[in-house]
Amino acid sequence: MIDGTLEGNDVNSIILNEGLAPEKVTISELVVNELQEQSLPKDNEATNVEESSLSSKKLADSAKQVSITSSSTLGDTLPEMHGELDAEECVVNAEAVDKKPSSRVQIRNIPPYLKYKQVKELLSKQLSKFVVKNIRHAGITVFFSLPTPEEAVAAVKIFDGFKMKGRILRARIAPPEQLKVKPLNSNQIKHTARERVTPLADKPYNEQLEIKMNDVKRIARNFLKEMIGAHVNGANKIDIESLVESIRPSPRITEYRNKCEFTVGRNIDGHICVGFVGGRFAANQHFVLPVDTCDNISAHMKRIVGAFEKLVVESGEPPFNEFERKGVWKMLSIREFGSDIMMIVTIFPMEDGVREKALIKVVQERFLRLSNLSDKNSLFRITSLYWQRLANASDPVIYEHIGGAPYIYETILDARFRVSPSSFFQTNSAGAAVLYKTIAEKCGLCKLDNAVEQEAIDTDIVTVASEKDLEKFVDEGRDEPKMKIRKLEKVMGIIEQEQATLILDICCGTGTIGISLMKLAKTVTRNFLVGIEIIPEAIDDATTNANDNNLPPDSFKFVSGKAENIFFRLKRLVPSWVDLKTANIIGIIDPPRAGIHEKVVIGCRALAQLKKIIFVSCSPSLAMKNMVDLCRPTSRKFEGDPFKLTSITPVDMFPQTSHCEWVMQLVR
Repeated sequence: MIDGTLEGNDVNSIILNEGLAPEKVTISELVVNELQEQSLPKDNEATNVEESSLSSKKLADSAKQVSITSSSTLGDTLPEMHGELDAEECVVNAEAVDKKPSSRVQIRNIPPYLKYKQVKELLSKQLSKFVVKNIRHAGITVFFSLPTPEEAVAAVKIFDGFKMKGRILRARIAPPEQLKVKPLNSNQIKHTARERVTPLADKPYNEQLEIKMNDVKRIARNFLKEMIGAHVNGANKIDIESLVESIRPSPRITEYRNKCEFTVGRNIDGHICVGFVGGRFAANQHFVLPVDTCDNISAHMKRIVGAFEKLVVESGEPPFNEFERKGVWKMLSIREFGSDIMMIVTIFPMEDGVREKALIKVVQERFLRLSNLSDKNSLFRITSLYWQRLANASDPVIYEHIGGAPYIYETILDARFRVSPSSFFQTNSAGAAVLYKTIAEKCGLCKLDNAVEQEAIDTDIVTVASEKDLEKFVDEGRDEPKMKIRKLEKVMGIIEQEQATLILDICCGTGTIGISLMKLAKTVTRNFLVGIEIIPEAIDDATTNANDNNLPPDSFKFVSGKAENIFFRLKRLVPSWVDLKTANIIGIIDPPRAGIHEKVVIGCRALAQLKKIIFVSCSPSLAMKNMVDLCRPTSRKFEGDPFKLTSITPVDMFPQTSHCEWVMQLVR
C-alpha cells in the first residue's frame, strides 16, 4: 500500500497481519469478528448521519431480525412540501446475514463540504483495485458495497483512522443492503399523501387552532427552561399565559399553498408518479404518493401535476433513482399566484445533449400552448417556464428560462412583488397579509382595528375638538375646513413618535416584509428602510419591488452583505435626517428555518441603538438558541444589554398541518 492506496494483494496481507489464518477462519467468522470489534464505542467519534447497529449478542444468538433505522431525511414538509413521509420500516433477516456475510462498508466523519463526486473520487483512489458500487453519501457519512466480504474488511482497515482535511475517519462493516419488504399493492399503504402532508385536514379548523396553541405553549415552556438555564434575568417570573397571545387564523384554510415541489418517481406499484415522497429513504424505501387527496393545493395545480406526469410517461425517459443514481426526471416545482403560474422542471444532467434539447421542446410545446385554456382535460395556463439541471442538492442552483415571462407577480396588502425562480416568498399569500400586519403592529408602526376602521369609513366627517388637535392631522394648504377632518385619517394617524424610525429588515430576501411595513406605517414621523440580504440577486429584486411600489427613493436602501458587517456602516447608508443616536431603530429578522448565525446575534446586541427586534420563525425549536443568546446576560462574547422576550404571537400560515409561524417581540 503506497500513500494509503491499496496495491496488489494487500487484502491477504491485512488479513494475515491480523493473525487470521485463512484456512482456519471462515469468511462469516471474519466478518462477525469485524462487526463485533466495530460495535465498540470510540472516543471523540463524530455523530452519525445514519446509524446501523448489530450487537455481538444478536450475532451470537442469531437474532431473528435486525431493524435498520436512520435519522437522515430528504427534507421537511414545511414549507416546501417535498420531504420524506414515514412508512413501515424495512427489516433484514438475520439468518440471511449469517448465510451471506456483509460486503457493505460505512465511513463516518467525512468532511461535510465534500460533494458526491469528490467522495466517489476518494473511494476510487483508495480502493483502485476493487469495484466500488452502490455509493450513498449523506452529510458526513458514506456507505458503499464491494464484491466480497474480504474486500470490505480490507476497506475498513484502510479507512478507519484515515486522516483527511484535519479529520479522522471512522469505518466499520455495515449490515448488508436490506432485503426490501415491499407491499404487494398500494392498498397496503397505511397513509395517503393527505394524511401525511396535512395530518389535521379532517379536523374542524377551530380544533386545529387549539392543537397549535397547545403546541406553542409547550415549546414556549421549553424556551423559558433554556432561558432560566442561561441565567436570563426575570425568566423564572414570566407567565406563559400572558406571554403567548392568541393564534391568528389564516383567511384561507384550503387551496392556500402558492408553491409546491413534487418529486418524480414511482408509486408503490412501480408506476411513474409525480407527487410527495413516501417511505424512508434510509431504508431503501422511496415511493411517491399521488396528490389528488390533498386539498391544501389548488385543483389548478393538480391538473398541471397530472399533465406533467403524463408527459414523463410518454417521454420514455425514466424518473431519477436516488439509489442507483440513474434516470432523468427529478422534480416539478410550481408557483401559483392567481393567473400567474411559474413551472420549473428539474432533471438529472444528461450526457446526450441532443436528447435533452428534444425533451425541452416537448415540455415547451405541452405547457406553453394556448389550447390548454380550452382543453377540458387541462384547463391551466403556464406563464413562466424554467429548466434546471441538478445532480446533487449541494450543487449551485442555475435556472434556464425556456419560455414565457421571466417573472411572476403577487399582490399582498396593496403591495405588488416580483418573484423569480430563486426568490423566497411566503407559501400562503392570504396568511402573509395577516403575518405582515402582525409584524407592523409589534413594531409599533400601526394600530389596526378593523371595527374602528369600518366605522370610520361609514362616518366620513368628524369634528375636531380644537385647532391644536387639528394641526396633528391636517397639512397646511388642505381644502378641508379647519375644524373638520375625515375620521379615517384620524384613526390611521394616531401614532406619534418624536424621532425618525429606522427599520432594519435583516434577511430581507426580495423585500416583502420591509416594503409592506413602509406601506402600512401610520406614524406622523418619517421612516427609513434598510434591507440586508447576503444574496445579491435578491437585493436586485428588492430594489425593483420598492420602486414598483412607489416608495420614495430617499426612503429605502437595500444592501448585499453580512448583517454584522453592515451594522458598522449604517451611518453611511441612511440620509442626514436619520440621527442614529436618537432614531427609533427596529430590527426585523425573518431567517431561514435554522435561524441566524451567531455573529448576527452578537452584532444585534452590540448595536446599542437597536431597542426592539421582531423575530419571525416557522421553526421556533431551531431558533431557540438565537432567542436565548439575544436574552442572556452581558458577557465578553455577548456585549450590549440583553433583550427581553415580551410576547409570542402565533400566526397560522399552514392550515391542516401542525405548524404555524411565530412572531416574537424582544425589547431592551
